[in-house]
Amino acid sequence: VSVLYCNSFKMAAAALTLLCSALAQPPTARYVAYIGTGGPDADGPHTGASDNSTVFVFRTTGQQGELQQAGEQKINGVPKWVAMTQHDHLIVTANTATEARLQSFSTGEDGTLEKITEPVSVKGVNCVHFCEAPGHIAAVSYTSGTVSVLPYNEETGVIEEAIFTVNHTGHGTDPRQASPHPHMIHPSTVDPSVLYSPDLGLDQVFQYKLATNGSLTQIATPATAYPGSGPRHYQESQQSKKMYVLNELKSTIGVYNVEGDKILAETDVLSTLENYTGFNKAAELINLNNEYLYVSNRGNNSITTFKLDAGGDLHFLCTTPSGGWTRSMSLTPDKQTLFALNQNENTVVSFRVDPTNGALHRTSFVANVPSPVTIAWKILKD
Repeated sequence: VSVLYCNSFKMAAAALTLLCSALAQPPTARYVAYIGTGGPDADGPHTGASDNSTVFVFRTTGQQGELQQAGEQKINGVPKWVAMTQHDHLIVTANTATEARLQSFSTGEDGTLEKITEPVSVKGVNCVHFCEAPGHIAAVSYTSGTVSVLPYNEETGVIEEAIFTVNHTGHGTDPRQASPHPHMIHPSTVDPSVLYSPDLGLDQVFQYKLATNGSLTQIATPATAYPGSGPRHYQESQQSKKMYVLNELKSTIGVYNVEGDKILAETDVLSTLENYTGFNKAAELINLNNEYLYVSNRGNNSITTFKLDAGGDLHFLCTTPSGGWTRSMSLTPDKQTLFALNQNENTVVSFRVDPTNGALHRTSFVANVPSPVTIAWKILKD
């Protein structure tokens, strides 16, 4: 497969894209975006004011790629990760320097936030990710190396403090791997009670089974990455039965086969960048319809696009400048627009997604948000 660089890649498809846009412009759905702040990243240059205690509320305007601020919610802690549940509750981290905590909010018909619970303890330090699981919230704490389970009432949105914890042990080979650092937890596409958790400090992806009482049991030996890779986030393709693990420290993607709910051995490793030798930390990974993967690069300050073939193998297409130190990025629920959160530049920018080839086209939109690190979406009803 030949490598296509983004400028020529986009120019070749420009005429077709314009024609498709002229023939049919679907109505733009209405969304609310909740953007959490986390302070600047010390590994990269940063400018302007910073913030680590606010969730900013934005609404779409009707113009693709544009948001308008509609409010903000102060958090008694650091909202390093925010996520919507299936019952439209917004859950945010409310970390202090010594304690990881979660807090829940109702979102109302118009997306307005109303507090449901005060922050409750995750029984770890520095929670960086969590997910909804049957009757519970599963969370990982980076600094303490802890995986926790908290009761969650799906109807009321009430969260209670953690009732079960697992402490990872060991270390890796990189200076940043002196201890365990779980960085993500998410359910399997096959079974929502099976949870996968990449650990950046151990070069492993753990595989847990969640019981109805909230306990966790390892169901298989953790999948391993090349020493010093630093697994951070992952995406799974049920269609091709593969898992794509983004390694922060090596700026690589590890490809694994998945059999049922078990992760098998790594089969391939690809760099997130080509012909680049400078400092870089890979950050976020997005799967678009099992056809394209997008990876954000901090240092190179770009988004790399990969094509997934019918068998699930990855092929490098191009890199697109992201506008800054992109810690997080997210597709709108309709998958027509990608928003990039540039943590150290205090900006949120957007890209139109070309459905014919996955190319990203930067819009003119820029929102000034201090230290944006995480985003979640609510679909508004007409």
